[in-house]
Amino acid sequence: MNEKWKEFEHSATKFLNSYFTEFTFENLGESDSTAPDIKVYTKEGKLLTQIEAKYSPSQAGQIVVLLNSGQFEFSTKSKNSKVASTQILIDHLNDNFETYSNVAQSSIPIQIDESVLFSFIIEQYQLKGNDWIIASSNSSSLTIDNLTLIPLNELAQHFEISASLRRKKSGTSSLSKSMRGKAEEIISKLFDSYEIKVEGKKSYFYGDIGTHPQELPENLYLSPKGENIYEIRKRSTTNNANIMFSLKLKEKSAFQAEEFLKFLRSKAN
Repeated sequence: MNEKWKEFEHSATKFLNSYFTEFTFENLGESDSTAPDIKVYTKEGKLLTQIEAKYSPSQAGQIVVLLNSGQFEFSTKSKNSKVASTQILIDHLNDNFETYSNVAQSSIPIQIDESVLFSFIIEQYQLKGNDWIIASSNSSSLTIDNLTLIPLNELAQHFEISASLRRKKSGTSSLSKSMRGKAEEIISKLFDSYEIKVEGKKSYFYGDIGTHPQELPENLYLSPKGENIYEIRKRSTTNNANIMFSLKLKEKSAFQAEEFLKFLRSKAN
């Protein structure tokens, strides 16, 4: 598993199951940032709470903002919901418009009181149904000495937080039927030995791309799926400004086992 945050989520879930044996922990988050990372159940299957998992340092949230008539405004394309602190952040951008208006791919640090940033993150995690957060700068070999397990309302005591503004492409999508012919034409001019297979709604490239970049003409992208296997995807041309939030654990960890166990037992009764 080459993505450390995924490894951490699985390792943390395994650790919690071994440490708090009277309860069951299930890892569900994966790449869906709107879904809870770890669900907690009684042995009888009653859902008690959900836990946010964070491999430190990591991105912690994202707001898409649009420039409209010389003002920043919230975009419904944002992954995170609009809450009270969202508007405070956007008002800050507009009050300091000259600083932020020329936003590009490079990040511009957002200089605002940290309490606003923590408020935003806590509200977002609560909307997902999370009450606690588990975090570490280790992705595996987890112990109570290198793990932090705290209630969400103590986030500011154990994490450093920052936010920045930068332009970010919206990502990629599977190749549409109408683009398959064009993609094959482009690939035929770039590679000598390969095979293209369509499986359901997805198109795959089988071959060695060597040192050739994964970025192809016409906003096409070869997304690695295995050794010499790539999904052919289409990059979005959208390049909106995003407020990006980051969390980093402070040096000393705090594993609040007794408090957590007390919390779960109160929920179970």
